[in-house]
Amino acid sequence: MSEMGSTSIPAMKWSVFRRSAGNISANQSYGLTHIYAMQIETILHNHCNLQSVPCLYHTDYAKYEYFSLDHRYF
Repeated sequence: MSEMGSTSIPAMKWSVFRRSAGNISANQSYGLTHIYAMQIETILHNHCNLQSVPCLYHTDYAKYEYFSLDHRYF
């Protein structure tokens, strides 16, 4: 069995988006220097519409990362 422990995502700026009806709209922006996978999960649960597909926007690399509870690491 593997432990998630304190596995972290490198320091970066993330914006949380939601996709609905084919459109991506900004929902909440986070300028975090160090965040953990479980914190991302909490952010998405708290701020994203459950009927939409949440994704993260990596501002350093200008790309979207779709988030799944089954795939917590990028």
